[in-house]
Amino acid sequence: MAVIIRNALDQEFDEIAFLNVEAYREYSHVLTLDNCEKMQTNLFNVAEIAKPGRSIVAEQNQALVGSVVYHPPGASSRSLFQPERASCGC
Repeated sequence: MAVIIRNALDQEFDEIAFLNVEAYREYSHVLTLDNCEKMQTNLFNVAEIAKPGRSIVAEQNQALVGSVVYHPPGASSRSLFQPERASCGC
């Protein structure tokens, strides 16, 4: 079945958040409980994280199977990324 790549809809942010948490669950055993909770909080905050850029999803068989947040150059945290670089994250 074909995968459709498209901009996320506002009403999909909760589903995207749960998809992100599930995707990163495999790392929970190597994190402290505090760090695991911080990671989950950040992953659930996808609507806020997407504001300076856009959230893009992959859909297959009418189900979301992946997501990424794209920030154009200058829209990401300057402490993490050079201003002339774009950045992506979950």
